[in-house]
Amino acid sequence: MDELIQIIDAAIFGDINALYREMKAMGGSFLVHARSLVAILMVLYFGVKGYGIMVGDSDVDIMPLVRPFALLLVILFWGTFVNMIEFPMKVIENTGEGITENTINRTNELFQQRQVAYTALIERINSDADRYEESLEASEDNAWWDIVLGSIETLNLRLDALRVMVTAKIKYLMFSVIEWIVLAFFKACMYLIFYLKALIGGILVALGPFAFAVSIVPGFKDAYLKWISRFVSVLLYGLLGHLAINTAMIFVNSALTREVAFLDYLTNEAPRSVFISYAVQPNITETSLLVALIIGAFGMLSIPIVSNWIISMGSAGQLGGKATNALKSAGTAVTKAAI
Repeated sequence: MDELIQIIDAAIFGDINALYREMKAMGGSFLVHARSLVAILMVLYFGVKGYGIMVGDSDVDIMPLVRPFALLLVILFWGTFVNMIEFPMKVIENTGEGITENTINRTNELFQQRQVAYTALIERINSDADRYEESLEASEDNAWWDIVLGSIETLNLRLDALRVMVTAKIKYLMFSVIEWIVLAFFKACMYLIFYLKALIGGILVALGPFAFAVSIVPGFKDAYLKWISRFVSVLLYGLLGHLAINTAMIFVNSALTREVAFLDYLTNEAPRSVFISYAVQPNITETSLLVALIIGAFGMLSIPIVSNWIISMGSAGQLGGKATNALKSAGTAVTKAAI
């Protein structure tokens, strides 16, 4: 059970963060191609707009002409733009990470207390077996008729003690295996969320300049808004992951606290009937920890859905559309005033 003490491996999180940084660095290789693409699209865009103004098919409007330059500036200073989006999200995530660290330390302490309680319980099982062994040896010093009359009862007591000891150890071994599997599933779900954040976030950073480049084309004018929406949604995986970990640990700590109290009761206060009942059949106190870990794992898997609820393309598109319309109206007013 010693491997259960470490719920979260900080080295794995370090590897995941290193993966994200490496993918961001690799994304710089695509910036040259994105800048070439945006230059070609700007030439075509201004050519079409200029031709329309020359033949009188469209009016002179500043905002449609300024928009490609704004997108070009974002691509030219892509690293700064990405850092501006990441900064507030990192601050919030670091706060959640600090809370998670304290919660995990508490969980590790409870796992250690649980291990101590299990050790004490096993000692009681062994001492009960030794006690019945001593009673059998003491009966050998009695008269032969006492041995004959009490041999069956003594043998039954010894077999009963042996049955309790063997059953308890087999049950402990089975629960250890099941618990290891459930805890491994919980860890896998937890690491998966942060891995998806690093992987998808790195891909978005690497290919994001192309989304801004194609936004110059009228048919893809909302591509940059979709990118921003998805990138912020992925960045939320870290914050939501820490919130999910803390929520899961609340149930895990509650289950561990009850289990430690129950094990202490079995070791120090429980009568033999209760002790035997615990040894030969499962109980709710033991399974509550497994249920808490499974629920926490599925809570981790729901983070992408929750993140999409918080930051969806619909809300980002509406906000971007309103901002664009407001700037367009202001540009039109300035143009008319200048004329």
